Amino acid sequence: LQPLLSNSEFLEKVKEFLPKDEKKEVKDLTGEDLKDTVQSPQFKQAVSMFSMAFNSGQLGPLIREFGMSDAAISAADKGNLQAFVQALQKDKKDGGSDKGDK
Repeated sequence: LQPLLSNSEFLEKVKEFLPKDEKKEVKDLTGEDLKDTVQSPQFKQAVSMFSMAFNSGQLGPLIREFGMSDAAISAADKGNLQAFVQALQKDKKDGGSDKGDK
């Protein structure tokens, strides 16, 4: 984890995913800040809850509501994280085609 947290390019990418208001507050996001966040009990609990819900297939309907591709929805329904990530990567590469909003 430390090599990522020391990489300024990685930290800049992480900032892109923060809510608009928080981006202003974390102009100087450091690796130590991010490390503190990912090691916090709240973050660990949130990741654990997401993981349990995803692995059980319970997130399929939610993924569908976000208008993601059929491949992403199918992977979420099955709790297949690898297929889900691959579907998201393909969607990004393809420009988000094959939406599951049929």
